[in-house]
Amino acid sequence: MNIIKNIAVVLLAFLVFTGCDDEDFTGNSSLTPTTGATISVSGLPSSAPNFLEMDTTFTFTVTLSEAQVVDVPVYISQSAGDASLGADFTIDNNNSRVVIPAFSTSGTVTISVLGDTEPEGTETFTIQIGDERTDNATITPVEVTFTIGNVVSEDLSMNLEWATAAVFDASGAELGATDVGDLTFNLLAADTLYSQADGASFESLGLSGSAPNGTYDIAVGIWGFIDLGDVDAGPYSFDLSVTSNQGGVGSAGSLAATGALSTDNCLDDYVIVGSVTKAGSTYTISEGYQEFFAADNPQDFIGGNYSEVHDDGSPQTSAVTISTPDADGVFTITNFAFSSAWWCGSADATIDLVVTEGQIFFPNGTGAESAQAPGNLDAICGYDGPSIELNSVGTWDPCSGVIQMDIAIRVALGTFSGSSIMTYTPE
Repeated sequence: MNIIKNIAVVLLAFLVFTGCDDEDFTGNSSLTPTTGATISVSGLPSSAPNFLEMDTTFTFTVTLSEAQVVDVPVYISQSAGDASLGADFTIDNNNSRVVIPAFSTSGTVTISVLGDTEPEGTETFTIQIGDERTDNATITPVEVTFTIGNVVSEDLSMNLEWATAAVFDASGAELGATDVGDLTFNLLAADTLYSQADGASFESLGLSGSAPNGTYDIAVGIWGFIDLGDVDAGPYSFDLSVTSNQGGVGSAGSLAATGALSTDNCLDDYVIVGSVTKAGSTYTISEGYQEFFAADNPQDFIGGNYSEVHDDGSPQTSAVTISTPDADGVFTITNFAFSSAWWCGSADATIDLVVTEGQIFFPNGTGAESAQAPGNLDAICGYDGPSIELNSVGTWDPCSGVIQMDIAIRVALGTFSGSSIMTYTPE
């Protein structure tokens, strides 16, 4: 047993002395931290750089006069200015400091100017590079001032929203305005469609800076609306709201039109609620005349050139003109039913009619007691005293512009012909 103990002691002593001989700490760098190293900053502009308010980066370099065996931090901070760190610009270095790594002599500082579309005046910020927190080197703090100018977009964006009175579906759930109706947002230039937005929700469209200068009408139309049948047949009216924004400038104006459209209107009909005037990159939105147009009736309600079909079993087609109704709703059809040789008549016979809420009457009523003698016509095929009667109230469809009447023509000796269905379609 004593022999084993002695052998163990000898081996332990051998290992201890061998380990000490192997670790002699040779080969380490001869560099040691010094206090004489200095830091300089290069790459700074000779004058304050000016930036527009858009995404921009600026870099510069900090340099050690001699490398160190430890990392050397150089801190960057905002020392002055009304621009906001984090909102208008950022110091991109981690923890707002640049670290010159051990055994290196330089590091890079990056400053980013952030873009936005808010209207703002010119802003400045001053960056200080270096302070008392730097170790293992000395630095005299250096400052640089940046100027940020407001960037102005040449384009105008406009947004359309609408609201309705409360509408409920069959389950009692209230529907949103975009569920009740889908509207279109239009810009018209000289009565011609310039641009249109017709998505499935509230609409947005823009007027480009490259668009021609001038005034554009702002028009809103109905693309479609919900049909709840017996649950709620409507009609539903729409309160319209148009807002605008030009990046770097702000709003060019807004519009509000209460009850401007209704589901009683025809699909694709539209109402002009205002206008936007463009002069270069300057825009002005103005409240407008709420003028309504029936898109499917190019005559703008009643008036213009029409095709007349008079059908008493042998349809005849001729061209007529219809005047615009006056303040009392009275309008005149010229060439009425007598432009064809079949009628043995004059090409310029006229009758007067009145339209009231889509119904057509003679100015003095309807029926035999309100018969009217056509103008510019004394006889038909040699028979004196022609007169026209309405067998029933006529109709006018504001969506298509079509007028339809059931008439009878009489002369002095009695009925000249049977009833005719008169149909007038806008050309």
